[in-house]
Amino acid sequence: MKKLKKIYWFLLIDHSTGFMRVCLLMLIPCALSEVFCHVWMMLLALLCAVVMVASANRWNRHTCDTCQWWEPFNGVCCNGDSPNVADFVDDGCECWERGYPK
Repeated sequence: MKKLKKIYWFLLIDHSTGFMRVCLLMLIPCALSEVFCHVWMMLLALLCAVVMVASANRWNRHTCDTCQWWEPFNGVCCNGDSPNVADFVDDGCECWERGYPK
């Protein structure tokens, strides 16, 4: 599950613009080769499955566990500017900053 989360963040969060450009460029080989098109469609179907898993597991939500100030061992907020600092919460707050998957 952790590897899927890293793939999801890499492709669709960190490099989303580049990934969409690659998808558009793949239309050219798809137009020229039916076999390539089938393989590309299978890869996109696999990516859709990853997106569904991400959605079910709330990987892209602004919750405390996706914040850069979240300390996972104790489960507390370490952001001094947050009203939830040193609290055991996981609802997110207005001071949320993008972190990376653990």
